[in-house]
Amino acid sequence: GDSRAVLLYSCKERGDFLFLGEIEKMLVTESRLRVVCTTTADDVARNRQTDEQSAVVFRHGGIDLGLIHDSMSWLNCGDASKVDKVFVCGPPGMAESLEEVLVSNE
Repeated sequence: GDSRAVLLYSCKERGDFLFLGEIEKMLVTESRLRVVCTTTADDVARNRQTDEQSAVVFRHGGIDLGLIHDSMSWLNCGDASKVDKVFVCGPPGMAESLEEVLVSNE
């Protein structure tokens, strides 16, 4: 079908991402998947050379309302209201905070 998926993946530092190599390989054949990795401590601009070769989008900062909105819009070609499901996982407090953002943005 025409389904799309977005993985918003946040870690403190670039080296903390698990399965990044496997994710990059998957992106070669999956055009309906977008992966955005954010780092809260590292400045990913230092790694710009490797980023240009990666299908993964890297950015500095956490998962915020702007990133969520952009991702939800991409999921449904600009119509964020058509997003069926959102799965959130993370450390204590993160899931609850993101749930509040998602519910308030409906």
